[in-house]
Amino acid sequence: MLSVVPSRDRIPRLLAAVLIVVSFDAASADEIPGWRMAPQTDPLELGSLRLETAFGLQLAEGEWAQALSIMQFNSWDVSWHTNAIHRDLGELRQRRQRVVSDELRRIETAFPEDNVWHIDVEGWRVDFVVSRGIRGGTLSLHVPWIEIGSPHWDKFGEGFHEALGINTLKRENFPRNQTLIYLKDRGNRHVVEAREELNRSGFGDATLAFGIPLETRWTKSQQIVASVQAPTGRSGTLHGSGGWDLGLSWFGLWQPDVTTYKIAAGYTWLDPSGSFLGFRRSHLGHLLLEIDRPLFGGFDGSVMVRIDSSPLLDVIDAYPGHPATFYRLSIMRRIGSAWTSFTVGNELLPQTGDEADWAFALTLGLLRR
Repeated sequence: MLSVVPSRDRIPRLLAAVLIVVSFDAASADEIPGWRMAPQTDPLELGSLRLETAFGLQLAEGEWAQALSIMQFNSWDVSWHTNAIHRDLGELRQRRQRVVSDELRRIETAFPEDNVWHIDVEGWRVDFVVSRGIRGGTLSLHVPWIEIGSPHWDKFGEGFHEALGINTLKRENFPRNQTLIYLKDRGNRHVVEAREELNRSGFGDATLAFGIPLETRWTKSQQIVASVQAPTGRSGTLHGSGGWDLGLSWFGLWQPDVTTYKIAAGYTWLDPSGSFLGFRRSHLGHLLLEIDRPLFGGFDGSVMVRIDSSPLLDVIDAYPGHPATFYRLSIMRRIGSAWTSFTVGNELLPQTGDEADWAFALTLGLLRR
């Protein structure tokens, strides 16, 4: 059983993180950086290296950039099985009944050749990225702090989806504010059932990256980035995989007028000695498209679409193993030497993988020239 860190100390931690960022003596920034942090929200990939957009930022030698993001995310994705076993056992006579282990064992016996999943996770993540322009490129360090099991806002996410008429997969039949990740492949060869033991706070796996700018004729900038993620998070949890992951990505940025167009693509080699809660992980592919444009009153707007393959691709041939598509809308503003953005993300189209059903983030960044 994993230890659980009380959530009441979250505010001091967040304040301390903010102080770390604003303590830098920043000179005037000419503009909001073209590439900004966009932390991942897929609970299946929290411990795996994935394309990080902050690594696309190009800095001249001697320049510094720092960014802090505070994000809340909520993920709910289930196959039909747990709702059906609830019904068969009469559990639907009372709403919000917990899925107990005996129900899952019955499913495994009755449907051994089915892929089965029940993913109910919410949490916070605080991400800090610091970048330094050095001779030959840009060196970056990304350190995440992840808290699973809070802030108990399932009611708001459920109400939001219902108000928009989005299928909630019978969310009303299950309890709110509980953590459960249950995954089963065909043949019951791989089965994981993890509950409140996942509710903990701590550092996730940290990533070191080095970007090399490329000569370009048609783009404003482009860069190749090599990255390595170290097993600094606790393995066997959502905080870490226990492996050393390697990534290679490309970032391109066009600015023909006031509108900025960005494309990023990458591939991640996941260490076979690492795992997702004991599941063998598949290598990952990534694609990202983003458009920024000035709005009004000094604000900029951004629309981003990203597609990531699943680390469970070779294990589960159902939604948790499918590529995940996530959509984000951001509004940004420069404030003196700093910039800030507020981001809302939600999967409004039919389920395409296991990205968070909804998420929002507040990001603060500084650029010192």
